[in-house]
Amino acid sequence: MRLFLKKLLGHKKFVFTEEYVRKILGLQRHMGKIETLVLGSSHIEVGFVPKGDKEYNCGTSSQDLYSGYRLYQYANSKKLKNIIISFSAFSPFNDFMGSPTPYLAAYLKIMCGIEYADCTKKTLKKIKADYKKITRKIKRYTKRIESQCDLDKYNGKFMFWPETLYKQDEQLMSKYAVNDVHRFFTLKHNPIVYLSELIREARDNNQKVYIVVTPIIDKLYKELMVPEDMLFREIYALAKIYPNVKILNYYNDKRFVESDFYDWQHLNKKGADKLTKLIRGNM
Repeated sequence: MRLFLKKLLGHKKFVFTEEYVRKILGLQRHMGKIETLVLGSSHIEVGFVPKGDKEYNCGTSSQDLYSGYRLYQYANSKKLKNIIISFSAFSPFNDFMGSPTPYLAAYLKIMCGIEYADCTKKTLKKIKADYKKITRKIKRYTKRIESQCDLDKYNGKFMFWPETLYKQDEQLMSKYAVNDVHRFFTLKHNPIVYLSELIREARDNNQKVYIVVTPIIDKLYKELMVPEDMLFREIYALAKIYPNVKILNYYNDKRFVESDFYDWQHLNKKGADKLTKLIRGNM
């Protein structure tokens, strides 16, 4: 995920402003009409191509399970029937407030009223220090987006897939795998609690939840990473308990090939069309 962000957006602070503002403005415009809501990180943001005005892809860069849960609550309505939420290798421990980009939570706080997840005083102080700057940026981008984009027709579709094709970098993949294994075993898996809350509330609302394990193409990363049965054990346990949950696992799906990716974990347009077709065919 971080590789995608570095390549696509660089290292400048607040690079996510336009992405988050556009997604939330579009979500607000479609409130009450959405039948299928897509949530999750950049893996599903680039990987699911919404159709019409009844599907809305609210996937965003780095989105954690807490934010996905709160966005579900924010967008929920009587029309909503299906929630698609992505789950990746980093999802069990991914947390805005414990990440290098806690300010992402401020976008949701300012635009949707979503409260911050539990965090340290130091992290909260860091977010508050940037609050005014983020607020100004949101206002500026809102004005620009509303003047340039027909939000009534915008359904969260990813707007630019890079033309580059996947090329293995063994050194980079080894670094990512070792780091992710360490984080899997040392960081708390609190985000899973928010996924279970989302599932329970969806059950009570007679809604179905599709947990999509997004595909990874790099073999070295998967060989060094935590074994698949351990990596996704928690979501399979949830699926056993809650009948409204269905897991669509494409982590090792052989139907995805190198030409479907523009980097080791993000699908290009061809791959996105393939994943979208598979998801729809299993709903």
